[in-house]
Amino acid sequence: MPSWRKVGQLVVLCAQRQDRAAAEIARIERARQRSLDNEQWLERQMAEIAALLTDRMGQNGVMDKAGLYEARRRLAVLQRQKIELRLERQQATLESLSLQQQGDGQRQHWLALEKKRGRYQAWIDTRRRQTRQGRDLLEQTDIEERTPWGKS
Repeated sequence: MPSWRKVGQLVVLCAQRQDRAAAEIARIERARQRSLDNEQWLERQMAEIAALLTDRMGQNGVMDKAGLYEARRRLAVLQRQKIELRLERQQATLESLSLQQQGDGQRQHWLALEKKRGRYQAWIDTRRRQTRQGRDLLEQTDIEERTPWGKS
Protein backbone atom coordinates (compact mmCIF):
# COMPACT_ATOMS: atom_id res chain seq x y z
CA MET A 1 0.00 0.00 0.00
CA PRO A 2 1.58 3.30 -1.06
CA SER A 3 1.91 6.03 1.47
CA TRP A 4 -0.17 9.18 1.43
CA ARG A 5 2.91 11.31 1.04
CA LYS A 6 4.12 9.42 -2.02
CA VAL A 7 0.75 9.59 -3.70
CA GLY A 8 0.50 13.29 -2.83
CA GLN A 9 3.89 13.83 -4.44
CA LEU A 10 2.70 11.97 -7.53
CA VAL A 11 -0.32 14.26 -7.77
CA VAL A 12 1.95 17.30 -7.58
CA LEU A 13 4.33 15.79 -10.13
CA CYS A 14 1.48 15.10 -12.54
CA ALA A 15 0.24 18.68 -12.13
CA GLN A 16 3.74 20.02 -12.90
CA ARG A 17 4.03 17.80 -15.96
CA GLN A 18 0.61 18.94 -17.10
CA ASP A 19 1.70 22.57 -16.77
CA ARG A 20 4.79 21.86 -18.88
CA ALA A 21 2.70 20.01 -21.47
CA ALA A 22 0.23 22.92 -21.62
CA ALA A 23 3.11 25.36 -22.13
CA GLU A 24 4.49 23.16 -24.91
CA ILE A 25 1.05 23.00 -26.54
CA ALA A 26 0.87 26.80 -26.45
CA ARG A 27 4.38 27.09 -27.95
CA ILE A 28 3.49 24.67 -30.74
CA GLU A 29 0.25 26.53 -31.48
CA ARG A 30 2.13 29.84 -31.74
CA ALA A 31 4.66 28.28 -34.11
CA ARG A 32 1.86 26.72 -36.15
CA GLN A 33 0.08 30.05 -36.39
CA ARG A 34 3.30 31.71 -37.61
CA SER A 35 3.64 28.95 -40.20
CA LEU A 36 0.05 29.44 -41.35
CA ASP A 37 0.59 33.20 -41.58
CA ASN A 38 3.72 32.60 -43.65
CA GLU A 39 1.77 30.24 -45.89
CA GLN A 40 -0.93 32.87 -46.47
CA TRP A 41 1.72 35.51 -47.23
CA LEU A 42 3.30 33.17 -49.78
CA GLU A 43 -0.12 32.60 -51.36
CA ARG A 44 -0.60 36.35 -51.76
CA GLN A 45 2.87 36.69 -53.28
CA MET A 46 2.10 33.91 -55.75
CA ALA A 47 -1.16 35.57 -56.71
CA GLU A 48 0.64 38.87 -57.33
CA ILE A 49 3.27 37.19 -59.49
CA ALA A 50 0.58 35.33 -61.42
CA ALA A 51 -1.17 38.65 -62.03
CA LEU A 52 2.11 40.17 -63.27
CA LEU A 53 2.66 37.21 -65.56
CA THR A 54 -0.78 37.54 -67.13
CA ASP A 55 -0.27 41.29 -67.53
CA ARG A 56 3.11 40.77 -69.21
CA MET A 57 1.82 38.05 -71.49
CA GLY A 58 -1.17 40.16 -72.44
CA GLN A 59 0.94 43.01 -73.77
CA ASN A 60 1.11 42.50 -77.51
CA GLY A 61 2.83 45.68 -78.56
CA VAL A 62 5.33 46.14 -81.32
CA MET A 63 8.84 45.52 -79.97
CA ASP A 64 12.27 45.38 -81.39
CA LYS A 65 14.51 42.40 -80.79
CA ALA A 66 16.13 43.82 -77.60
CA GLY A 67 12.72 44.68 -76.11
CA LEU A 68 11.49 41.20 -76.88
CA TYR A 69 14.50 39.62 -75.13
CA GLU A 70 14.05 41.94 -72.13
CA ALA A 71 10.37 41.00 -71.86
CA ARG A 72 11.25 37.31 -72.08
CA ARG A 73 13.88 37.70 -69.35
CA ARG A 74 11.37 39.44 -67.08
CA LEU A 75 8.84 36.70 -67.69
CA ALA A 76 11.45 34.05 -66.92
CA VAL A 77 12.36 35.82 -63.67
CA LEU A 78 8.71 36.04 -62.64
CA GLN A 79 8.13 32.38 -63.47
CA ARG A 80 11.21 31.39 -61.48
CA GLN A 81 9.98 33.45 -58.50
CA LYS A 82 6.61 31.74 -58.78
CA ILE A 83 8.26 28.31 -58.68
CA GLU A 84 10.39 29.29 -55.66
CA LEU A 85 7.32 30.61 -53.83
CA ARG A 86 5.45 27.40 -54.57
CA LEU A 87 8.30 25.39 -53.03
CA GLU A 88 8.39 27.65 -49.98
CA ARG A 89 4.62 27.29 -49.60
CA GLN A 90 4.92 23.49 -49.75
CA GLN A 91 7.61 23.60 -47.04
CA ALA A 92 5.42 25.87 -44.91
CA THR A 93 2.50 23.48 -45.37
CA LEU A 94 4.63 20.51 -44.31
CA GLU A 95 5.88 22.45 -41.29
CA SER A 96 2.32 23.34 -40.36
CA LEU A 97 1.23 19.70 -40.61
CA SER A 98 4.21 18.59 -38.54
CA LEU A 99 3.37 21.14 -35.86
CA GLN A 100 -0.25 20.00 -35.92
CA GLN A 101 0.87 16.42 -35.26
CA GLN A 102 3.19 17.54 -32.46
CA GLY A 103 0.34 19.50 -30.90
CA ASP A 104 -1.96 16.49 -31.11
CA GLY A 105 0.70 14.34 -29.44
CA GLN A 106 1.15 16.86 -26.64
CA ARG A 107 -2.62 17.03 -26.13
CA GLN A 108 -2.74 13.23 -25.81
CA HIS A 109 0.13 13.41 -23.31
CA TRP A 110 -1.71 16.09 -21.32
CA LEU A 111 -4.88 13.97 -21.26
CA ALA A 112 -2.93 10.91 -20.09
CA LEU A 113 -1.43 12.98 -17.27
CA GLU A 114 -4.88 14.28 -16.35
CA LYS A 115 -6.20 10.72 -16.17
CA LYS A 116 -3.26 9.60 -14.04
CA ARG A 117 -3.63 12.58 -11.70
CA GLY A 118 -7.33 11.79 -11.39
CA ARG A 119 -6.56 8.21 -10.38
CA TYR A 120 -4.07 9.37 -7.74
CA GLN A 121 -6.53 11.94 -6.41
CA ALA A 122 -9.29 9.32 -6.32
CA TRP A 123 -6.99 7.05 -4.29
CA ILE A 124 -6.34 9.87 -1.82
CA ASP A 125 -10.06 10.69 -1.58
CA THR A 126 -10.91 7.01 -0.99
CA ARG A 127 -8.30 6.70 1.75
CA ARG A 128 -9.53 9.88 3.43
CA ARG A 129 -13.09 8.63 3.33
CA GLN A 130 -12.04 5.24 4.75
CA THR A 131 -10.01 6.94 7.48
CA ARG A 132 -12.93 9.21 8.35
CA GLN A 133 -15.35 6.27 8.40
CA GLY A 134 -12.98 4.26 10.59
CA ARG A 135 -12.61 7.20 12.97
CA ASP A 136 -16.41 7.67 13.09
CA LEU A 137 -16.93 3.96 13.76
CA LEU A 138 -14.32 4.03 16.53
CA GLU A 139 -15.98 7.10 18.04
CA GLN A 140 -19.42 5.48 17.83
CA THR A 141 -18.11 2.29 19.46
CA ASP A 142 -16.46 4.34 22.21
CA ILE A 143 -19.70 6.21 22.87
CA GLU A 144 -21.69 2.95 22.98
CA GLU A 145 -19.22 1.47 25.48
CA ARG A 146 -19.54 4.48 27.75
CA THR A 147 -23.31 4.65 27.56
CA PRO A 148 -24.97 2.65 30.31
CA TRP A 149 -27.68 0.39 28.94
CA GLY A 150 -30.58 -1.09 30.78
CA LYS A 151 -30.12 0.76 34.08
CA SER A 152 -33.50 1.42 35.56
